[in-house]
Formats: sequence, C-alpha cells, structure tokens
Amino acid sequence: MFKILIEAPIVDRNPVRDTAPASEKDEQRAAHISFQDFQKITEYCPCWAYYVFWTLYMTGMRRGETLSLTWDDVNLDTRIIRLGASQTKERRPKRVPIHKDLIPVLQTAGKASKFSGRVFLTARGNTPHEDSLKKPWGEAIDSLELKPEPRIHDLRHCWKTNAMRSGLKDRIADAIIVGHGDRKKDVKSVYLTISAADLVREIDRLTFDHGKTEIGGSK
Repeated sequence: MFKILIEAPIVDRNPVRDTAPASEKDEQRAAHISFQDFQKITEYCPCWAYYVFWTLYMTGMRRGETLSLTWDDVNLDTRIIRLGASQTKERRPKRVPIHKDLIPVLQTAGKASKFSGRVFLTARGNTPHEDSLKKPWGEAIDSLELKPEPRIHDLRHCWKTNAMRSGLKDRIADAIIVGHGDRKKDVKSVYLTISAADLVREIDRLTFDHGKTEIGGSK
C-alpha cells in the first residue's frame, strides 16, 4: 500500500520500515502448570470453558485456533484436527492429532453444541472469543490463590514441556505445534514425510503428570 502511495506521490516514505519486530518475550516465558493444579483450575470453570481449556492443554493449540474450530475441521474417527492457513498465526496449514483422552472431552462438547457448526459454544449458545476465556480462568486462579498466577497462554508452553518430558520425537512435536511449511526447516526435515498415523501414534505417548507448577523459575 505504501509503495503505491509513494509512487503517487502522496507520501515520501514507508513508516512501517521503522517498526521494531514484535516482542517474543511472552513466547519465551518459562511456565509449567502441574496436572493437579490444572485439574483444580478447570473444576472451577463453567462446562464450555472446561472443554476449551482441556483442548488447549492436550493439543498445544493457540486460543484463536481452538475457538475457530468447526466440526468440519475435526475428525474424531481419524483423530486429526486440520487447520487451514487462515486459522493459524504462522499462516500455514496444520494437522493436530487428538490424544485418546481428549476424545471424550470433544464428544461431550459436541453434544453441548449439538454438533452445530462451531465445536465450542458458551452456555448461552454464543461463539466464545479469546477475551471471554479470561473471566473463568481468572476466577479460578483467584479462588485457588495460585501465586505466581499462571496465564492461559502458559498452557501452550506446558504442552511443549510435557511433550519433551514424555519423549515425543522433536520433529513430530514441532510439526504439531508449528505446522507445515516451516521456513526454518533444516535439510533433514525437507524430505521428511510425517503421516497422520505418525502423529496419532506419537500423541498417545504424551503424558501430563510431569512435576510441580513452575512459573518463571518459581516453584
């Protein structure tokens, strides 16, 4: 757009070039939520939020990716969630395997939403958004008096930690968390084919009881 404006000429320079890269501090935050603490948090939440949080915890997906899910994206038979490029932050398609323990959670969520379009709906039948998750999460954290306070985004960090501690293969874990077409692929990864069966077989190796809650180095 600015190239066109400069050629017009309406402006003489592109101010976007002066913008600093987005901060990666939140992505680098060290955080792990114990399985026991996570169970306690979700017990305080309404059912619709409970389904969302367990999906985040067991898939490593982002909130936006999870809340955008429709039943066309989810195949409970093949146990694969398929996200289009428009649904992911990386703007790349992604296949996310469904852990065997997540299947009943999604099935129950489907009964609540009557398998109509969106996978997750609020108690009022509305499509939840990222901000609508903050209230049930915050109320649960306050009730449990957890300090330091874990964040919703920590569930993504927690998945990565659980994957590492469960011994998941690095390349498959990366494929799940990042998706296809990673521009940083090394030579060995360029010719690596990961099938849906590979993803499902590996995800069932994932376990969740891996130590106490640790936020930013505090236990």
